[in-house]
Amino acid sequence: HFNLARAYSLKGDAQSLEQSRLHFQETIKLKPSYVPAKLALSQLEINRGENPQALQHAVEILKVDPTNVTARLVKTLAEMNMKDFEQSRQELTAIVNTYPNSNDARFQMARLEFVQGRYKEAEASFQMLVKANDARGTSGIIECKVAEGEIKEAVDMVNGLIAKNPDNVGYRLALSNLHVNN
Repeated sequence: HFNLARAYSLKGDAQSLEQSRLHFQETIKLKPSYVPAKLALSQLEINRGENPQALQHAVEILKVDPTNVTARLVKTLAEMNMKDFEQSRQELTAIVNTYPNSNDARFQMARLEFVQGRYKEAEASFQMLVKANDARGTSGIIECKVAEGEIKEAVDMVNGLIAKNPDNVGYRLALSNLHVNN
């Protein structure tokens, strides 16, 4: 069931994701302590907006494996999505302090800062991702610039990226989106 669930999740359409969820649940029924199935199910639930369920599964994983960073990140993302920002921040701070090289933890902290309107702090966190060659940092900085009303700076930043990477369609799309939406 587990491998079938993973295959369905790769398809990505709504019907396949539902089949994936059912197969992950069946795997967990057959083997309740199988962490990879619970973890995959919790991530699927996050993507489907089922934050309370994702939180519950992440907590179950953490009861048997308190150091599971992925489960901790799912838990904090579910909390953030449910607007429990303080709890999410406390846990993310602990994760970043324990795993300072975790780009996923840094990204999630930056997203938390952004969601809370702390754009300068978010931008600093996204900058750390840029230094780690994580592309999510660049897009995050651009989002911060736009949210702060610094459209010209965002456009200049994307133009600089296009100059360095003229064949990158994603940068060109980002630039056109900036012009259309602002």
